[in-house]
Amino acid sequence: MVVPYIVHGDTFASLTPQTWCDTPILTTGPVPNIDLAPDGKRFAVLARPDSGAGDEKASVHIVFIENFFDLLRRRAP
Repeated sequence: MVVPYIVHGDTFASLTPQTWCDTPILTTGPVPNIDLAPDGKRFAVLARPDSGAGDEKASVHIVFIENFFDLLRRRAP
C-alpha cells in the first residue's frame, strides 16, 4: 500500500491509502523480498509469478524505480 500525504507548515495529513502495485509480492519467508540499493535511489521487489492457465509460461516483468528518495524530498521538503 502507499499513502499520499500533504505537508503544510508543521501539519502532516495523510490521504486515502491506495494499492501500490496490483502484482502480488512474493512471500519468501526469512529471506527479504525487497531490497534498497546502497545509494537509496532504487529498490527491487520480488513479485509472485503469474499463475497463467494451461501450459503457457508466465511472463517476467521487472519494474525499476529510480530516484525514489529524491521524489520524496521534492514532495515533502
